[in-house]
Amino acid sequence: GTNQGGVNHLSKSGDRIAIYDIPKDPDTGVASKDIKAIHIKGDKIYFGSHNSSLSCLDKHTGKIKLLNGIGKSTYEIREYGKDYLWLGTLTGLKLYDTKKGTETNTQLDGVVLALHYDETDGRLWVGYKDSTAVVKCEGLNMLREDIPDLKSLKGVRQFFKDDGGLLWIASDFGLFKGKMR
Repeated sequence: GTNQGGVNHLSKSGDRIAIYDIPKDPDTGVASKDIKAIHIKGDKIYFGSHNSSLSCLDKHTGKIKLLNGIGKSTYEIREYGKDYLWLGTLTGLKLYDTKKGTETNTQLDGVVLALHYDETDGRLWVGYKDSTAVVKCEGLNMLREDIPDLKSLKGVRQFFKDDGGLLWIASDFGLFKGKMR
């Protein structure tokens, strides 16, 4: 993904680049050149972009479909179970059902910049522009956990869990690490 350059794909051999850009034909390109998130789920590749709906590339056909009204301004995409994707958008956290093609608003509003879902404990870590939250997920029910130290952690851009179980958090204000509890 690029900032104003669409989506570029380098072939496995490294000798060819395919560029997916704003198309004349809606089946061959992405809806916006300002790509913020990419997520691969099975034979589909999802693209989140600024100020546009989610796009989906079918790896078998090479066709891209704009998912009108789904995930507008998606900056982060994370898998949730077999059929769902968490979408971090500029207006809050959304849950996209990949089978039904529907989006559900959650009660978590705000500019979502980063997400990390831990299947082992069912927690979703949400990095906002102005804070960080942890949500316990049980099916489609969500309960926000109160962790005082995280409320002041702003501008989170990335979460990463290492092999030792430490959670690394990259923000506008530095790099942090801690044990997940």
